[in-house]
Amino acid sequence: MALMNVQNIYEPFPSIIIDDHYDDEELDLIWKELDYLTHPSRMKRSSEVSGSASTSNNDILKNNYVIWLDDFFPDRTYSNILNTVKLDRDIPISHGHWTFSCRTVTNYSTQILYYEDGNEYKPHWDESVFTSLTWLYKEPKSFTGGNLVFPEYDVEVELLNNRTFIFPGSIVHHATFVDMEESNFDGFGRYCISQFFLSTAPHKSLLPNLAHFNNHEST
Repeated sequence: MALMNVQNIYEPFPSIIIDDHYDDEELDLIWKELDYLTHPSRMKRSSEVSGSASTSNNDILKNNYVIWLDDFFPDRTYSNILNTVKLDRDIPISHGHWTFSCRTVTNYSTQILYYEDGNEYKPHWDESVFTSLTWLYKEPKSFTGGNLVFPEYDVEVELLNNRTFIFPGSIVHHATFVDMEESNFDGFGRYCISQFFLSTAPHKSLLPNLAHFNNHEST
């Protein structure tokens, strides 16, 4: 079990920071899968993936690489990440704000985003009750930028390795421009494991996720 540090934040909007979220054994499993997934045949540019966030004019808001794990691993038992990056529902519930009560959460999905030089995610919001973002990068850090910004509240959350940030999905947010000296799609950029906790009827492939979440299993 990771010796995580959980901070409940109430102003200017409810959120949760979890530092040192995963222990060394868990991180080893996660990194083995990230290294495998970071390949052009598996991880695609966001412009090539259907369902990417866009404006009313269909301009894509994110310039990065993406893979939806629930689609890539129909049988989740084969995924280190899907079996390791599982939010203990007691963490959001213990915050106390109704957004994190989990009463309306019916399923969640998991996405991997990867950023290299020049990549960013412009202001947008998520169609989720709340969103959980876990940030990872190889050390020593090879880039600058990539912080999470909430422009409506003038809040900027620092990108730290092995940090998870949880917030209401309807709040506008964006990831700042990533700057790297070299950009070779070699895994030295910014990773974000995004989990969207939803209040929609679960697709059959997401039912195992819901079972985990409702059974109070811990990470």
